[in-house]
Amino acid sequence: MSTCPPSVTSKSADTTFVLGKDGIAKSLSWTGRNNHNLNQPGTSTSSSGASTPTDEDESCQVCARPTAPLFCFSCGFFMANGRVFRPCAMHPKVIFYSDFSTCPKCKKKGALSELD
Repeated sequence: MSTCPPSVTSKSADTTFVLGKDGIAKSLSWTGRNNHNLNQPGTSTSSSGASTPTDEDESCQVCARPTAPLFCFSCGFFMANGRVFRPCAMHPKVIFYSDFSTCPKCKKKGALSELD
């Protein structure tokens, strides 16, 4: 299931700043591939402290797949860009912002389908 930060306070091309529950702003590195990228397997930390994808991450077919239109066969919900969540053996703790395991509207599991 996709989880979003409580609130985005600022976003640049390389870094997204989020306000945590404790009220302290934290930065997330952005790879342009819509994932949290919080030093999970498949990422490395540069000398500046920013996370960058590794060659292993680039070859992962599950994580690197593009977004597609999503349709819920239960309630008719449509989303222009998203992905049905698929677990990745190489990166089991990585969840992308665009991944959904249930329909955002009716919350039914297994009803979402990626349209080609």
